[in-house]
Amino acid sequence: ANVKGRINTFNDHPDDLDVDDFIQNPIDIIYDIVRKEIGHEAINEDDYIEAKNAHNDWKFGFTVNKKTNSKKLIEEIAKSTKCFPKFRNDGTFGFNTIKDSYTQTDIDNATPIKEEEVINYSFKKTKPEQIVSEVGVKYKKDYAQDSYTKDVFTYIASEFTYNKYDDFYRSPERWEYYGIDNPEDAFLEVESDYIRDADTAKKLRLFLFNHYKND
Repeated sequence: ANVKGRINTFNDHPDDLDVDDFIQNPIDIIYDIVRKEIGHEAINEDDYIEAKNAHNDWKFGFTVNKKTNSKKLIEEIAKSTKCFPKFRNDGTFGFNTIKDSYTQTDIDNATPIKEEEVINYSFKKTKPEQIVSEVGVKYKKDYAQDSYTKDVFTYIASEFTYNKYDDFYRSPERWEYYGIDNPEDAFLEVESDYIRDADTAKKLRLFLFNHYKND
């Protein structure tokens, strides 16, 4: 079928909608599925805008060629993003988003955890096998062959030009510090059915590396 993709159905001004204005931002895609296909109008707009802006340059493209559960589809799409969509206790649909960086305003607006409401707490170091030094992303799925035609496996630390400790994340000193016997054990490989764009695959790789690089 000669189909470009899902059009921008959340646009409030359909007369201004360009015929080529199809959705690529993953948050817009999830928003559209929830609002137009599931028919759930109660969406936290502040969450939506924050999540959308966090994925401003992300481009998704995929085909759903089998009948699937909408909740499962949303969860699978979200695995290739920086957000965690969910239905809240009040029935609204919202997005929890991990930002690349946080400001003092984010801290000031955060909901504090009150000491008197804490029953118990504990903390421990991450297991060595759950810490990564390198991330690879397979993408651009071939639906006929059920395989991925592209991947990004280049060592990621070279992208951290602002961090003078880049080399530490792949150094023997770090492996020894964390108890990593084999550097190959610190490699994370993920597959995304929803990414067909190289820059987006790199953005996901960078996010996952940041997320899992430390204990």
